[in-house]
Amino acid sequence: MTAILDSGSQQSLCSFQAANVLGLKKQDFCASIAGVSGSWFSVRKKVSTEISKGDSFKRKLNFLLVPKITGCVPNQPFDLTKMNLPQNITYADAEFNIPQTNQYSPGR
Repeated sequence: MTAILDSGSQQSLCSFQAANVLGLKKQDFCASIAGVSGSWFSVRKKVSTEISKGDSFKRKLNFLLVPKITGCVPNQPFDLTKMNLPQNITYADAEFNIPQTNQYSPGR
């Protein structure tokens, strides 16, 4: 499962699938999210959880639950050998250059 944390967002989002896999307790909630070109989406559930990295970092986060956050990411494969990436980094997803679709299975 892939997580995208976007510190520039006004709201944090989580898919129903991710919440189910992580066993997060869903809470009733009522809000609307404004999107691209003035679109609106109603949200009826939310979850709260804590992320951490050992004792050095802990943060409680609230997420609005939505059916799907993104489509295929990236939308096209790209050749890593043509990029000047640091060699001393271990990436969380070694195949981040290959499009992957997260399957949606709502568990409301």
